[in-house]
Amino acid sequence: MRLKKYLTFILFAAACLPFHAPVNAQVIDIGELTRPNERPLYNIAIKSANSSVEQLALRAFNTHGAFKVVRDATVTLNLTVVNNQTVSLSFGSNTVQGTGSTLNQATLKACDAAVKAITKLPGYFSGKLVFVAEHKGGASEVCVGDLFFQEIRPLTNDKANIAAPRWSPDSSFVYYASDVKGGFDIYKANSGTGARTVFASYSGTNYDAVPSPTGNRIAFISTSPGNAELYLTDSNNSSPRRITKNKSIESAPTWSPDGSRMIIASDGPLGKPQLCTIDLNSGALQRIQTNLSGYCAEPRWNQANPNLIAFTVATGGSFQVAVYDLQKRQGAIVTQDSGDCIEPVWMDDGRHLVYTSRRGKVKILTLFDTLTKKATPLHSEAWGNSSQSDYLAR
Repeated sequence: MRLKKYLTFILFAAACLPFHAPVNAQVIDIGELTRPNERPLYNIAIKSANSSVEQLALRAFNTHGAFKVVRDATVTLNLTVVNNQTVSLSFGSNTVQGTGSTLNQATLKACDAAVKAITKLPGYFSGKLVFVAEHKGGASEVCVGDLFFQEIRPLTNDKANIAAPRWSPDSSFVYYASDVKGGFDIYKANSGTGARTVFASYSGTNYDAVPSPTGNRIAFISTSPGNAELYLTDSNNSSPRRITKNKSIESAPTWSPDGSRMIIASDGPLGKPQLCTIDLNSGALQRIQTNLSGYCAEPRWNQANPNLIAFTVATGGSFQVAVYDLQKRQGAIVTQDSGDCIEPVWMDDGRHLVYTSRRGKVKILTLFDTLTKKATPLHSEAWGNSSQSDYLAR
């Protein structure tokens, strides 16, 4: 009965909540031209002799709430193609450069370098995604690629059910769960070739494999004991250790930036998913009282700001993304979409995140600025459904 209850939870979750570029050493100040709501907003223009480079840079900066792209700005970002793997970006007397394996990557690297020089925060444009792409008939595949869907490629070709892909910290591997061989097992795939090995295959359901920030430890969930429990192991799963031993359902573990702590979703406190800190030695859970919803799931710890977590809440008949400050013990629901906003994941700057926007059967990955509340779809509905993303800075 416990296994049946857990599998019911898994099906519900799948439907509702699926789980170098040089920079000048001195920070460059181009001035805060306006301050709406006391947040810096920089007016810029973007130009390049290469139209594809210019359009990609325009698209990238238009997603960033700290910038407003206008024609007659006092500051113009000029992008020059040095070669197919290097782009130079100059503004005023300042020059930064981006390199990458493709022209698109080099362009986004150069734009990231400009963002860092201007705002003091890392750029996120050149980061990469792993996510689940759904095919007609319900089957899905793991896909990897760039944030702006210019260079997306499938990592799997199984036509199976897939859940919760996660990058290894060095981007060499992707961990994901799949029922390609019948039961739900965890796989570890080479992110370049797609070659994979079985990482965890125990009786029951195995999923939610999440590497620690250093990659030396992997957290995962397994129903092998008859109940959804948290396990910790090493990167080869040579020494799995059961952490929780209770009657509740645990899911969606997330690591603190220093890898010393973990937050998890558990239905133990209220009978519905709630966020809990967990003692990694004893397995004891302590509820985080966000006071935002009786249903809190899918936590993601901000790797740039250890005080912040993003998560999904049920509110007003839909699911939305919330952000909670662990130090201030204050939080807020940050999205207000007519559909569902689920599965948040932070960008490298600690300000932006990507979530899955779901309206009916349509799922679109959306970039979101938590300060200005600016939301930008990363692909069209015609591209197909995508969800359950994970992000990693290049």
